[in-house]
Amino acid sequence: MLTLSQLLKTGVHDAEQVQAALMAADLQLAKGDTVQALQSLESVKGSGSKLASEVDAQRRSLLLKLGDALLSQKRLAEALKVLESARGETDDPALLYRQGRCLYELGRYAEAITTFETIETKFTDFPKRDNVLYALIVANVALKQPDKALKRCEQFSRSHPDSENASAVAETHGMLLHQTGDAKGAADHFAKAIASPKADHERLRFLRGNVLFGAARHTEAVAEFQALLKDFPKSTYAEEAEYRIALSSFYQNDEASTEKTLKHYIQRHPKGLYIIDARYRLAYIAFKPGMTLEAARAVVADLQ
Repeated sequence: MLTLSQLLKTGVHDAEQVQAALMAADLQLAKGDTVQALQSLESVKGSGSKLASEVDAQRRSLLLKLGDALLSQKRLAEALKVLESARGETDDPALLYRQGRCLYELGRYAEAITTFETIETKFTDFPKRDNVLYALIVANVALKQPDKALKRCEQFSRSHPDSENASAVAETHGMLLHQTGDAKGAADHFAKAIASPKADHERLRFLRGNVLFGAARHTEAVAEFQALLKDFPKSTYAEEAEYRIALSSFYQNDEASTEKTLKHYIQRHPKGLYIIDARYRLAYIAFKPGMTLEAARAVVADLQ
C-alpha cells in the first residue's frame, strides 16, 4: 500500500486510496495540522463523479471540520476557500452558516447578508437562527442601513428573547433609535430592556441615563444614574455617572446641588477624566458680580 506522501504525489485513483486520504485528513485535523489535512482533501477532489455519495458526504464533513479549524485560527480567506469547495448540489445550512461567518468577519457585509438571508428564508428550523439574525443586524448597521437594522432588532426581540445575544441586540436597538432622533423611543426601549432578567442591567442603565441626559430630561437622567450607582457601586461607569449627575444640576441652574456634587466628584476622583471641567464649573459658580478683588483673584488663580 502506498504511503501518504506517495499517495499525494501520484494522486488518488481508486476507492481504497480515497479512503486512505480521507482517513489521513481526519487524523491530521485531530492533530491540528490544517496544512496537511488540506492537501489530503485536495487529493480526493479530483476523483469527482467517481466518489460514492457516502464518501462524498464524508469528504464534505471533513471540509467543514477543516473550515472550522481555519476559522478558529482567524485564517478567514483560507477558511472561505475551503468552505466554498465543500458545496454540494443543494444548499446546506451548516455550510452556509460557516461561509456567512467568514464573510462577516472579513467585513464583506453585503455578501454575508445574502448568505445569512438564505438560511433565514429557507431553513426555518436551523438551530442557530438567533446568531444568524444577530449577524444580519450588525451587518445592516455596518452598511449604514438603520431602518433594516431596526426591523431586525424588533424581530429578534420577539423571536429570541432568551438568546445570549439578547442584551447586545437590546443595546443596539436603543442606540439606533437614539441615532435616528427618537430619544423618547430609545429611553422607553432601554427601560423595557432593563426589566428583562437576562439583560446587562449595569450597561443598559448607563445608556438610558445618557439618552435622558442628552434629551435634557435631567431629573430622569439623575434618577437613572443614581439607580446605577446604588445597584452597581463599583461600576465601570461610576465616574461618568457621578459627573453627569453634577452636570444635570449645573444645567438646571441649581448652584448649591452643583457645588455639592462636583466637590463629591473631585473628592472621589482626584485624577478623574473630568477633573479640569469640574474645577472650571466650580470657578464659574464662584465668580459672581460684586465679589471682592481678593476673591476674584482666588478664582482666577484656581482657573490658571
